[in-house]
Amino acid sequence: MGFEGYIVSDCAAVEDIFDTHHFADSIEGAAGAAITGGCDLSCGAELQQNNAAALAEKSFGLTEDDIDTALSRVFRTRMRLGHFDPVDEQPFLQIGDDQVDTQDHRDLALRASLEAMVLLQNNNDVLPLSAAGLTMLLLLDLTPKLPQTCRATTMVLLLFFGSPVGGYSNYFWYWCDNHNSTMHRYR
Repeated sequence: MGFEGYIVSDCAAVEDIFDTHHFADSIEGAAGAAITGGCDLSCGAELQQNNAAALAEKSFGLTEDDIDTALSRVFRTRMRLGHFDPVDEQPFLQIGDDQVDTQDHRDLALRASLEAMVLLQNNNDVLPLSAAGLTMLLLLDLTPKLPQTCRATTMVLLLFFGSPVGGYSNYFWYWCDNHNSTMHRYR
């Protein structure tokens, strides 16, 4: 048995097929390309608003059967999740705000990230770092604006954001502050 869910695009990704990547000549063409390429649902409204026009112009060979297949996958999954059951019988609607972003969730996320780290190279045995003889440490962070970037195309509320460099930096300065280090902070 294979995958029994559905494929959903990122927000505005179907529009990008036309506007950004210029793979299709129109938004209707982008809708046709997305569906015939295996996308069943768009995070944005591109598929919902343009399927009829895409079908009319048979963009990328789009057929009514393609749309039926996409709809069947989406609704089969929604049925299995109980989205059409009475509200009081839908388990996901019973989750309150007090059950979101709990300390247990944060602890699990930290444990998962620690267990998932992989060191690909350790040239000249540089790691682990030792404070002995360390006179300078440069940490470069390529993700300081990631939360703003995520909000641009993805509908996610970030309750907490951290980066690897931010974590190392916090730990490093904590260690320095507690070991009478003479290291200076340059920001």
